[in-house]
Amino acid sequence: MASKKSAIVLPGSKVLKHIVFVRFNDGITDEQIEKFIKDYAHVADVVEPVKGFGWGKNYPVQQLNHDYLYGFELSFDSQDAFNEYLQSPALTEFNAKFLPACASRMIMDYYLF
Repeated sequence: MASKKSAIVLPGSKVLKHIVFVRFNDGITDEQIEKFIKDYAHVADVVEPVKGFGWGKNYPVQQLNHDYLYGFELSFDSQDAFNEYLQSPALTEFNAKFLPACASRMIMDYYLF
């Protein structure tokens, strides 16, 4: 299920982070979720501009997650690299299956300094 690309980026470079929080539809099984995670990691591996990928399940200490149980983080070196990812056929193919399984998503894109 893991991507070959680490989510850790060395300090000193300006990094664009793409964070996706997901709440899956009722009825989506753990096995389906595992497949989505594996497939998302594959997208990160095959789309060259992705420099890092990580994911995790909410660790419910503070109960402030607004029912978002999974988070995904991708790293990019530039806006152009991020745009290339957004336009990639691999992401389009993944989203065709992933998005209908999501009850809701929250996305945040920001530069890490």
